[in-house]
Amino acid sequence: MSDDEEDVQPSVEATEDWVVDRCGVEGDITKCTQLALPGYTTAFPKIHSLGTSLISFAGLTSLDVSRNCLASFEGLSSLSQLQRLNFYFNQVVALEDLSRLRANRKLSNLDCRLNPMARNHPNFRLYALQTLPQLERLDERDVRPAERRQALAYAPPLPGASRRKGPAPGSERSSWSSAGAGGGQAHDSVSLQRAARALLQQDDDDDDDDDD
Repeated sequence: MSDDEEDVQPSVEATEDWVVDRCGVEGDITKCTQLALPGYTTAFPKIHSLGTSLISFAGLTSLDVSRNCLASFEGLSSLSQLQRLNFYFNQVVALEDLSRLRANRKLSNLDCRLNPMARNHPNFRLYALQTLPQLERLDERDVRPAERRQALAYAPPLPGASRRKGPAPGSERSSWSSAGAGGGQAHDSVSLQRAARALLQQDDDDDDDDDD
């Protein structure tokens, strides 16, 4: 199938019944651990919204929604067991939309390649690792300790501010919260950075063990 055929392929908002029917899920859907809903086949329309279709799939550990036309990670926050998410070749533009995945605390493998946010932002990888410090693999590449250090130091400019590289002088921690952000968001940022430092320490300890 050509790229032109993919472009004109119809799209739908997924529903639970549609997902069950498409994947042939039988029995208790809460015990389903893997779903594949890629949009590369003309047998099914592409998905432009997940809506509430996955709420009952509480046991999912792996989800493939690659090659659809999803513009947001909305609809995934209920998947508390999710470990692997294939979001390859969708339409997410805003880096900030990655924050929707903070609820997926077990997510360790994320593929966002060929989304506009990954193609158009040179610091996408650092932003993603600072937002989701639990990631072990991003865009088919393992996360290394040096990248975690860079992500901790990375401070994207606030809207309207002049661009700068790295944290501001004298800053003990970085943040990309926009002006007027609530205290809850600031608290989440601190918690995420603590988690990143813990993971970084674990990586360093593992390296020391390897040296022994």
